[in-house]
Amino acid sequence: MLKNIALSLIVFLFVGCEASTSYLKESPDGANQISKLGLSGDYFFDDIKSITAYKADAAWTGGGWAFSSLELGNRWANSKMPDDLQFSDINTFEQDLIEYWTMVESNDYRKNYLSPAEKFDYIMGSDLPSDEVKDQVLQRNSLYIQEVKLAVDIIQEKKQQLIAELDTLTNEYSSLSESKLYFGTQILEAQNQGDTALEEQLKEQLSDLENRMSEIEVKVATYQNEIGALTEQQEEIKKSYYVDSNNELGPVMDTYPLFGYAWKRFLNYITEYDGDWGWHGLCHGGAGASLYAPRTQHAVMVSKGDREILLFEKDIRALQVKAWANQRPATGKYFVGKRCYHSDSEVDVNDRTID
Repeated sequence: MLKNIALSLIVFLFVGCEASTSYLKESPDGANQISKLGLSGDYFFDDIKSITAYKADAAWTGGGWAFSSLELGNRWANSKMPDDLQFSDINTFEQDLIEYWTMVESNDYRKNYLSPAEKFDYIMGSDLPSDEVKDQVLQRNSLYIQEVKLAVDIIQEKKQQLIAELDTLTNEYSSLSESKLYFGTQILEAQNQGDTALEEQLKEQLSDLENRMSEIEVKVATYQNEIGALTEQQEEIKKSYYVDSNNELGPVMDTYPLFGYAWKRFLNYITEYDGDWGWHGLCHGGAGASLYAPRTQHAVMVSKGDREILLFEKDIRALQVKAWANQRPATGKYFVGKRCYHSDSEVDVNDRTID
């Protein structure tokens, strides 16, 4: 079997190490079963390496287009959704769709800063909505602004107050820590000088200081717990809205093949798994595209019929990644890898795993 595999072009996918809080694991899909590589049970890096027929000199740089950041629906070009935003900060499908309609109907230059998915749907001829669909989306967006966002913002104000108080306490604690070191030095000097009265006075002051530090530690823990609880409230409020969006606007999403699909995946990810699969996305497509797709050299203006839009280099790479993730050619190319942890791997000065 290994002899036959050697005749095929096997791609080795070894994902760059990164810290992960997720312990959920997913089995390889049907197209990438390890039995196709002559492997069974557990396997190791050297097992894969020994049967790998092709490796790239360098992989692409850039985002992995994860579900948690809307896949190809991420409007990366206008920095609207950076990876470090909290769930509560992320836009809604309704808001994004209304902005999309506004930009393409008015031929606003800002349409060039839409997401790769939106650009693809636009240039491929996705129709503008009927008045009925528009009204439905606008009504849900009004509900979001008047009720959901308002509730989230009220909670945010409470959080900001607690965060400000927390910062004040943290600064005070830091100052007291420095004073504690000073008192320790002064007490030693008093002991060396035999000044018992001064020593007792300093110890009493140190005791008061340590009591205050203990009070701050309790308050800090309390504030942190309250902030965490408020964040959970925000996310539950928005999650409920997202569930309704998925139920009510599913047919609308279906009219936008890539953009609507990205939102459906995101809504499923955030409502069903509570964000635990933050690493999950199109990395497997990035592996194939970086090995086989032509390297993008520059942005291009794409025209089809009366529609025209600018695709940046990253947009083109994103579309290539999507193609290799979902429609790669079935020509004996298999992808296999292992979850990687820094603690188990030797890394170079750039924190990259050494092969």
